[in-house]
Amino acid sequence: VQRTRAERIFMLNIEKLKEILKEEGIESEQITITKNNVLCQAIRIILPGDPSVSPVVYYNSEETLESFLFKIRAVLDLGNPQIDVKKLTDLDYVKEHLILGLQRKSTNTNLVKKEILNLEVYMKITLELKNTDEIGTCKLNCNLQEQLNVSEKELWEAAFANTVSHYSLKNMYQMCGIDDNDDCMMYVVTSSLQNAATALCFPELFKKFCNEKGEDGCYILPSSIEELILL
Repeated sequence: VQRTRAERIFMLNIEKLKEILKEEGIESEQITITKNNVLCQAIRIILPGDPSVSPVVYYNSEETLESFLFKIRAVLDLGNPQIDVKKLTDLDYVKEHLILGLQRKSTNTNLVKKEILNLEVYMKITLELKNTDEIGTCKLNCNLQEQLNVSEKELWEAAFANTVSHYSLKNMYQMCGIDDNDDCMMYVVTSSLQNAATALCFPELFKKFCNEKGEDGCYILPSSIEELILL
């Protein structure tokens, strides 16, 4: 596909950006990452000592060289947040920090996953990033499961238990800041983990909702990965 003039100019700026970073003693490389089945362009910062985890900063063709440099320096100013990779093979830690994720079906055969509708449910481990309040996540793949020496069933059970307690149900009036109204027919499932669409894996949640409302059933509208709408 022929690149637009803006994209060609920006690609030249990426080369300039790498030169600027190199002058500051920062090695980097341009990479393409598939994120939620979308190809994303990014720069990976190559930290000294060949660390297990390196910062990745995404960009788009409309971004200026100056703004992207600012983003990279902001990441590096965090003190090169690192992940304690030893926790990924600590079974007790993994079982306590394993949660569910949802994405479009992928061709990744190494990922531990289950299909639901035209989506796939997977497991991910939450990890604190040193020197920052942010958290990182690591998708559970077959290689990691093998190192943990545990059954897939046991890991799914842990992920389900850790995820279900974070769901909450609010009617649309509450979501819009309007006084509660018992006649509201639209509800929203949210999660503090920002993965409320994984509630599709918990039919008990919807059965309980219908029983409380005196309804025989409900319509479930997956509006995004982060929430569901119920009618």
